[in-house]
Amino acid sequence: MYNLYYSQHCQHCSRLFRECNTNGLNLININEGQYPTNIVNVPTIEDVVTNQLYIGADVFEFLKNNNMVEAFEYNTRNKMNSGFSFINTSVPKYTEQENFSHLSETN
Repeated sequence: MYNLYYSQHCQHCSRLFRECNTNGLNLININEGQYPTNIVNVPTIEDVVTNQLYIGADVFEFLKNNNMVEAFEYNTRNKMNSGFSFINTSVPKYTEQENFSHLSETN
């Protein structure tokens, strides 16, 4: 398991989320709560099993080879993606998935 420590105020973290696959990582926003004292830079990836830290440029390199792709769930827990792409069409399409159910519909 891997923890990714980030800050919403860090330009490098913002770039990381735009450019890299963070699926399979436990995302921890340091602005919202407690984090270990050995985390002094963001972005930082912590390998929980070996206690190895990847910091800065090493985070980007680590995520280039991220094979921890997990399927997105479309529910209230999913804060990273609200849509999906069709891959079986000649023209790539993206559609937003609604995160709610209609209780009644009018005809």
